[in-house]
Amino acid sequence: MIRVREQDVLRIPEIVARHEEEFGQRALLARAAWEEWFAPEVRFHRAVEACSDILRSRFLPERVVSRIPYVGYPPATPRSTQASRVVDR
Repeated sequence: MIRVREQDVLRIPEIVARHEEEFGQRALLARAAWEEWFAPEVRFHRAVEACSDILRSRFLPERVVSRIPYVGYPPATPRSTQASRVVDR
């Protein structure tokens, strides 16, 4: 993987050119990783493994978790009270 700092974005062509001789090896490694994790033959099995990991790692059963209110976001409030009024003329 080639990491580029934000301040070096304009130098991407130069940075990539310095790594050009590694392209063949990087391409083979990328293909092997894709076949291991995302190929059609393994996609279903990886999804099942991920679900199994979730089931093993949770500490509260779903029937308990589903009753706990999610408090990650504050309740929605109108931007102004006037905008939330309905005016009947």
